[in-house]
Amino acid sequence: MKEDITQQMKAIMEMNDGEQPTVEQLKALSALLATELEDDTNDIEETKQTPEELENLKRIDAEKAKADKEHLPFVTVVSMNTDDEDINNGSFELDFNDVFVSKLLKAGYTGEDDYAVVDQWFTEVCKNIAMEVYENDPDQTSLHPSDRRDYNKKLDENRREHR
Repeated sequence: MKEDITQQMKAIMEMNDGEQPTVEQLKALSALLATELEDDTNDIEETKQTPEELENLKRIDAEKAKADKEHLPFVTVVSMNTDDEDINNGSFELDFNDVFVSKLLKAGYTGEDDYAVVDQWFTEVCKNIAMEVYENDPDQTSLHPSDRRDYNKKLDENRREHR
């Protein structure tokens, strides 16, 4: 949208041979700016977070800053979302630092940018988990919890093994 405003302003300047824009031209630019402001406001409202989410983000930022200071790789799950229509579909939001990306690049991962590199790694991790489940019980045809014999095995008071 900002590019649209810049292009619109350049076009006005060219049309006016470098002279000041007319009132009509300013009104058109003003409408374009109002639309952009409304879009930005909607984006902000959609990303409002609960106090718990904000506290979690502060904790993650502190852990990442510590890892950066010590030049250690850092990656964590920021959030996990599921599709309201299909609980089997969802997404993970990861946060990571440059040291982690460098480690992945040295390990042979590639991508157009850091996000693509980390996505390739995370996909591989998920694939490995699925393969491990299958290797442990090749007769298992479903990963759905109700079909799993070893799902959610209690280890002790506060721990469970999710296989």
